[in-house]
Amino acid sequence: TLSCDDGDPCTVDTCSPVDGCAHAPAPAGMSCSDGDMCNGAEVCNAAGRCVAGTAPACDDGNPCTTDTCSPTGGCTSTPVTTGTACSDGDACNGTETCNASGMCVAGMAPSCDDSNPCTSDRCDRVMGCQHPPVLGGAPCSDGNACNGDETCDGAGRCAAGTPVTCAPSTTACRVNTCDPMTGRCAL
Repeated sequence: TLSCDDGDPCTVDTCSPVDGCAHAPAPAGMSCSDGDMCNGAEVCNAAGRCVAGTAPACDDGNPCTTDTCSPTGGCTSTPVTTGTACSDGDACNGTETCNASGMCVAGMAPSCDDSNPCTSDRCDRVMGCQHPPVLGGAPCSDGNACNGDETCDGAGRCAAGTPVTCAPSTTACRVNTCDPMTGRCAL
């Protein structure tokens, strides 16, 4: 017996006692395989050829993995080196790095305190630490009680109030001065 199988999945193989083997194109769209998982699901075209489909999207969207495609295994994702920088889009949870499992983990949250009593310290997920000024008139202190009761000026600065005026000394050898700690006049 004559074997007419040409090994091509995109042909219909027949044998005729008169003509012998014939290989007609298989119906277009019929599934076939070229053994390469990285070039998509193959189908037969109208000419009887096995053509590649759309390649698989192997990107898993994880910055902590390297994504590859193997012709026999398809898509694989392998963790990158531990400590590789990554981002989860949140500036308020610290500098993120990849761990050994291929996960992006948060670092230490930033300290947004700018030590200025005339700003409101907060963290924005996108912009990070922000220091908008508080409303004008809010109390603040510059550590000098002799320059009056300080208040915030509305632009993020602590402005001095009305300074303490010490009466002149009655003795020529002494000067009446203000104590910056207490705000009181003393000789």
